[in-house]
Amino acid sequence: MRLFQCAGFGPHYLTSFNLNKPVSDYPSFGARRQALLQDRYEATHILKPVYDGDPNFFFTVGDDPALQMLWANENGLGSGSCLADILLAQIEAFQTEVLYQLDPILFPSSFVRRLPGCVKKVVAWRAAPIGAADLSAYHLVLSNFETLNARWREMGLRAAWFAPSWDPEMAPYAENVEREVDVFFTGTYARTTGHGVRLAMLDAVTQLSDDYRIDLRLMSRKWGRLADKPLLRWIPVPIRLPQSLRANKAQPVYGREMYAMLSQAKILLNPATTIAGGIRGNMRCWEALGCGACMLGSVGEYPEGFESGVNFESFTDADDLVRKVRVLLHDEPRRAVMAKNGADMLSRVWSKQRQWDDFQALLASL
Repeated sequence: MRLFQCAGFGPHYLTSFNLNKPVSDYPSFGARRQALLQDRYEATHILKPVYDGDPNFFFTVGDDPALQMLWANENGLGSGSCLADILLAQIEAFQTEVLYQLDPILFPSSFVRRLPGCVKKVVAWRAAPIGAADLSAYHLVLSNFETLNARWREMGLRAAWFAPSWDPEMAPYAENVEREVDVFFTGTYARTTGHGVRLAMLDAVTQLSDDYRIDLRLMSRKWGRLADKPLLRWIPVPIRLPQSLRANKAQPVYGREMYAMLSQAKILLNPATTIAGGIRGNMRCWEALGCGACMLGSVGEYPEGFESGVNFESFTDADDLVRKVRVLLHDEPRRAVMAKNGADMLSRVWSKQRQWDDFQALLASL
């Protein structure tokens, strides 16, 4: 089986990556791709054979113009080629049999219908709303939120449950015991897409900033950033960031930089959005536990192995969140045991090998 995995890393991460590792430092497709893989962004979703260097697997980042143009130049495509055309050429050149697309919104059914005849199975990952995007040409759409899977089925899509995995590169980060940050958060905010509850929880935790080191790394959507500009704050925009958060937030972190921050954090705050209802299991669950932080997450239905009070802690509302932050920070032995339990559980239950085995089983069902 020749499998092609295509990721979508997004402009926020790619801008950050390019600032730290300029495009000129990686003059070939292979060198830049290796640097991206080693930075471990979205590592919980990248299949084991990709990291193993299996010759029957090809990986690219379909929305990275710098990476894709390097491939295009090395393979004789014109400089005016668009991302979709470059990706199609890569898929055909590799004689792909299975395409696993992590960015189906950028490459929807209109793209799938252009695939070469060598491609027999096309699978997408989507754990967020799809809006008006057409994914009907995909043979299977995956997520680890059954509420979303049910929604995809109502739309006539074939959907199945599939989960992120532990990244083995997290192990040394989890071993760090010198943790200087009391409460850490990194993630997005956008009330228009179910993030209002998250903002309320982050706002609540800022009241602890006089007593503890609170480090909030917030990535805003375009309209959220505009609404926070001083000259526009008089406009009643619902996605504006509260004043308390504007005073406490810093730039978001990604990849290994995020791993490093998680390794410095005593508590990782993980307030859920309303996108998946009461089902929990966003990437931060895997990243927080994997890097040895004690996760404090919204109460709800968590994946296999996640046990509130054993390997992470949960909260019900803003008052409960503030109370439990104080309790955890004043009970270091319990917090440390909970964090260790979380790291041990994740590496044992959610290994890369299990993820790969589960993916193969899903392919066999098509």
